Amino acid sequence: MSGANFEKLLLAYSQSSSEEHASAIEDDIWKHFGQELAIVVIDMAGFSSLCLRYGIIHYLALIRELQQEVKFALERHKGRLLKFEADNAFASFELPQDAVSFLLELNAIFRERNAEREERYRIFLASGIDYGQVLIPEPGEFFGNTVNRASKLGEDLARAGEILISDEAYAHLDETLRPAVEPIDFQISGISLNAWRVSQET
Repeated sequence: MSGANFEKLLLAYSQSSSEEHASAIEDDIWKHFGQELAIVVIDMAGFSSLCLRYGIIHYLALIRELQQEVKFALERHKGRLLKFEADNAFASFELPQDAVSFLLELNAIFRERNAEREERYRIFLASGIDYGQVLIPEPGEFFGNTVNRASKLGEDLARAGEILISDEAYAHLDETLRPAVEPIDFQISGISLNAWRVSQET
């Protein structure tokens, strides 16, 4: 089904005559547009201040470098790019394990580069991973609590160079391949969020 069908179903839901009818439409939406995925949200840490200090071209050039490396790493780790938005990247994986491997490699690439660069050219990533049901009506559009939690972890809670993974994503990792992690609890906007900080020691 197309994005246009998705919009029609949403409109039908908003105008439904009963809870039973609305529930049937909701089931139909999830059936045709829902997927169970690991969602990754990456935020370039500290780049608003860099833009102010060094200008928009400097800012855009570093974003372009990140985007290139994200695309290359996604190909190596069975990931799919959902979209780039300013200094953020959104991607999906069928398995949380591939999402973790993707971010570990990406951070390692930039750690190596940063060690040889002036401060103004260093790139640090703050990243979040969640796993669960996601609505994807068409390319570039994706919705759901899974997206919201990954965004909260990657954009709001993770620090520079940090990977945070939700309880849901951690529970679906292969037990034999789980990375070393540290449990961490957040209280934000009156909501409790349990997560894990992934160790990146080499």
